[in-house]
Amino acid sequence: MRSIFIMGSSGRVGYELTKHYLSKQYLVIAQCFSNCIKLRPLRESYENLRVLRHDFLKSGINDLLSQLKGLGQKLDAAIIIHPLFHQSKNLLSKPVKEVEKEISEVIRANLVAPLTLIYGLASLMKEGGSIMLLTDLLPYRGLNIYPTLKPSLIQLASSAALQAVISEAPKEMPEGIKYFGVAAGWLSVHGLREKDLKAITDTVPLGRAGTIDELANLLDFLIEEAPHYLTGSIIRFSGGL
Repeated sequence: MRSIFIMGSSGRVGYELTKHYLSKQYLVIAQCFSNCIKLRPLRESYENLRVLRHDFLKSGINDLLSQLKGLGQKLDAAIIIHPLFHQSKNLLSKPVKEVEKEISEVIRANLVAPLTLIYGLASLMKEGGSIMLLTDLLPYRGLNIYPTLKPSLIQLASSAALQAVISEAPKEMPEGIKYFGVAAGWLSVHGLREKDLKAITDTVPLGRAGTIDELANLLDFLIEEAPHYLTGSIIRFSGGL
């Protein structure tokens, strides 16, 4: 049985991808923390799901990797989903010391942690396995694609992680592993507002958001079919943006 680790399985995108790989008969190791209860229906429906409850902000990456090793399962694939940690609202209205602390946490969570996690996951992968970092297209190369949203610190940090980690991984990491970044634009998930739908129509050449099925098909290709020479690529999943 193929195995996959999904970081952020209780989020809107992560949940759908977890369900997708369970239906494909992967052994899915699903990381979550504050919203693990959301995965309960999947635990009741699938025997090939392992839920790994872990707060890496408190317990650290090494503890997460130790738990993964303890499962005794070499991985065929790993998907790391951003955002991992949000900044507070009205950040700049806080005292300077609090602002400094929170900015440090956001950068550690969304830039340092993905880099560290990818390095650690490489030792747990099967030969030919794939590690993918899935993040938002918004700050990627300075694009202003969401008129209804403002770039946040978390998005800027995750974009930096996408560029730094994925582009450099093939130079530093084991040769038998493939590394990919997926910079996603609008996705059709629950919670889109009316002004978001108008922004999609106005800005996306295809005139619609991407579907989870389309995203899953892309990830399936990267995991199961993509040639090794594609490693280090950052793919824009954006409807032509």
